Order: sequence, then C-alpha cells, then structure tokens
Amino acid sequence: DTNPFAPAHIAKILDLVQIGDDLSVEERAEVVELISRYADVYALSVSEVCLV
Repeated sequence: DTNPFAPAHIAKILDLVQIGDDLSVEERAEVVELISRYADVYALSVSEVCLV
C-alpha cells in the first residue's frame, strides 16, 4: 500500500496536474498546498481506485 502523503507521491500528482498561468504566486502556492493536503483523493492509476 502506498502512502498518498509521501513526498514522491505528491510530486507525481503535482507533475500531472496543470495549474493555470493566470494565478498569482500566492494563489499558485495555495493550490499546491491544497493538492498536497488532499493528496489521498488523487489516483495516479486506475488500480488505485477502490470499487464502491
């Protein structure tokens, strides 16, 4: 089982997510913080998605 909050996992998510260029430095930092804080809701592959 992979830790969704591991720095490498968060880095991969941030690599794959596109953040718009129209954000200020502060807004961009806030988006990165939110993605990092909620890293457990992002799936990097279909195999990470749990059936409901």
